Amino acid sequence: MGSETQKVVIIDDEPTTLLLLESAVESLAKVVTVSQSVQAFDSVKLHRPDLVVLDISMPEMSGFEVCKQIKVCPDTASIPIIFVTSHSDIENERIALS
Repeated sequence: MGSETQKVVIIDDEPTTLLLLESAVESLAKVVTVSQSVQAFDSVKLHRPDLVVLDISMPEMSGFEVCKQIKVCPDTASIPIIFVTSHSDIENERIALS
């Protein structure tokens, strides 16, 4: 990382997971947390992070739906996304990688 502070947006509906992920990343980057999936895209667009950490299973909108919003917008399409989930099935992995 250069001298400019990196920014990470973490999106998860579980407060404990948000806290855990934030504490893991905060020494490396400025962290913005989002607990409601319907606000996720607006937050990514506003903060223009260097990375998005995104839960797959959330109420209202899944992480896959949030990812689609991010990837179809020219302003946010190049932002890398890391999915986090408690699921271990192949189908979720296939969708996440596509």
